[in-house]
Amino acid sequence: MTLAALALAASAGSGPAAFAQPRAATNDANVIKLIGDFVSSMTASSRDKVSTFLETVEVWDAEPEIDRLVGDPWRLHDSTAYKLRLLPLYLTSPVYGQLVNQMTRLDDRGALRIQNVTPDSVEGAAVRFDALDAGRRPQDFSGALLGHFSAREFIDLSVFGLSQQPLFPADEQGWQELKHHLAQRKLALAAGALSAGALFNVGAFARSGSIVSSAEKTYGLGWYGGIRSLGVQLQPLLRGGVTARVPGFEASAGLSERVRPDDRDRRRALELALRDGWLNRWTRRSGWDAFVEVAWRQVLDAGALYDGEATTGRAGVFARREGTAQLAAFVFRTSAEVESDFSENARFVGGVGLEHRRTGLAAVLQSSRTTVVSNGVR
Repeated sequence: MTLAALALAASAGSGPAAFAQPRAATNDANVIKLIGDFVSSMTASSRDKVSTFLETVEVWDAEPEIDRLVGDPWRLHDSTAYKLRLLPLYLTSPVYGQLVNQMTRLDDRGALRIQNVTPDSVEGAAVRFDALDAGRRPQDFSGALLGHFSAREFIDLSVFGLSQQPLFPADEQGWQELKHHLAQRKLALAAGALSAGALFNVGAFARSGSIVSSAEKTYGLGWYGGIRSLGVQLQPLLRGGVTARVPGFEASAGLSERVRPDDRDRRRALELALRDGWLNRWTRRSGWDAFVEVAWRQVLDAGALYDGEATTGRAGVFARREGTAQLAAFVFRTSAEVESDFSENARFVGGVGLEHRRTGLAAVLQSSRTTVVSNGVR
């Protein structure tokens, strides 16, 4: 809004002469239209951020969620720091941001709770050629800026900025006390999040817990439940199921149900997810941080006009390594994912990245195949 106010002040600064010259009036109209486009792009991007954040965060359990989203308040997550270094390139290039998002997927995907791992991922990770059709207009920069960071990264970056201020706790004990203080306001946090989401028709509330677990928490059986897409349309999506944890593996199984579905909606679906940790145990000895995840969705009931996939499966592998002894200044990143309906359609995306730590410069090579759409038909 500061940029909008400055632009309005600049356009109003011409005074009466603006009304005496038709060309100046036209310029003022263009400025006002530009501001409108700018605010609209911010609103659309903010709506997407609200949706993504509310569907995966459990605000009722505020203290563990703060740990998951922020971690160490005096240190940025790997994906946040990486994207921050490459922000200038993201703002000027229509495709560089998509490549950057893929290179940070190990951090992004690993931060998700297992019940939030879905089979829909390839379309969002792949670089699309329509981004090359034209350069960015000025009003596109707000959407680019807001779209560069995920909701988790926005929180991480915000808390990191606050941690540099004198009023922020100076040590770990003070940080723990602040988290506990925030967690005591969980009712207000949950009500505020649900109300904010409902304004965009993306109100959500999620909760999970433990049924039984070992003393070391290496084995466990849990549950999860939640509501998504709650808003004025009164067509929320209900989800619920169980989670399991054993050394090296996490898994979830549950059902989703759409209330008052349209004829084109999925009404009921079975959802499964698995995350492997054994790979990381094996590769860590050689310096790699890596894991594999698998997700599956089977539609059990759908509207008469539903034209989506009845079955969707996805498998992905994500890896990162600090530089070797010979290449200590570099960081290696790679990820590969494949989706399929096991009948007619298969999609994949894979990439390899090399980042120079000191300068932040990076080279990324990606190959992908996404859904082909022609005249609105898949």
